[in-house]
Amino acid sequence: MKNKINNLKLTMNKRKNGFTRIKFLAILVIIAVVIFFIFSNFNPLIKIQKGNDDRRKSDLAQIQKSLDFFYKNNGKYPFSTKKYEIKRLDETVVTRQSPSWFPYMNTVPFDLNMSKNYVYYANPSGQSYWLYASLDLGTKDPQACNNGSPCKSLPINEIPISACGGICNYGVSSPNASP
Repeated sequence: MKNKINNLKLTMNKRKNGFTRIKFLAILVIIAVVIFFIFSNFNPLIKIQKGNDDRRKSDLAQIQKSLDFFYKNNGKYPFSTKKYEIKRLDETVVTRQSPSWFPYMNTVPFDLNMSKNYVYYANPSGQSYWLYASLDLGTKDPQACNNGSPCKSLPINEIPISACGGICNYGVSSPNASP
């Protein structure tokens, strides 16, 4: 009798010391639900894309201010026979057909994504300009042109839709024009 009681106690102790399969599965389901909740509400990829897009908007605003100072001093914006591509090459900022940015800007901002550019275009009279960028969020950004499609003011005969390294779906312009 004593052996049966001891065997019963050992069997009960073994069951108390570990997880059953059902408990283990329940914990896995709870962990999966928590991870799903975190990623659905706090998607890190979208946060990174939003941060990159915010920087692009800030960069274009900074270039826009410099262009306004240029206009106040010269009575016109820097002319472009074609586009200006503001991009990064070998850790330096270069502009093709670059206007003189100094003293208006010491450093010209550029897109941190090596495959993307900011694009500048001015009309021949120098009275209007447009700056374009490609936003990562595109259709999800309320400030994007045409719900994330190419900006309507993009002069396609001068600048291809993909000149920004993606669709030129965000733009700023001189006060007398619209992006």
